[in-house]
Amino acid sequence: MGANYAEAVFEQWPHLTHAEHRALVRMALVAPDKARAPAYWAGWENLAFALGCDMPSAYDGTPEADRLRANAKRSVARVVAGLEVAGAIVRVRRGRLGVQAEYHLNLRPVDKSRYNESTG
Repeated sequence: MGANYAEAVFEQWPHLTHAEHRALVRMALVAPDKARAPAYWAGWENLAFALGCDMPSAYDGTPEADRLRANAKRSVARVVAGLEVAGAIVRVRRGRLGVQAEYHLNLRPVDKSRYNESTG
């Protein structure tokens, strides 16, 4: 899943910040390679992991765990907003309780034929 789109992130979006780049690569890895329009719908927790945020267990209801989750969610929101401003993603559906947000990724599959010509 998504290997071609992840490769496209490196070619088409090299000017993103480090955090934006990491998040977009994670989003691309989730998108099926055969999809006509690559999309991400795997939730903010998956992106928080990609960003290296401290994520406590979902069963941990302590105030410290709540604080860590809130910080991670804010970090993800900040990075996603940056990706939207850059034009790398477009929100298709806003997330709400029980419904994941969905984003269209502005990525074109990598044309591998040009690599084969240069190595042959």
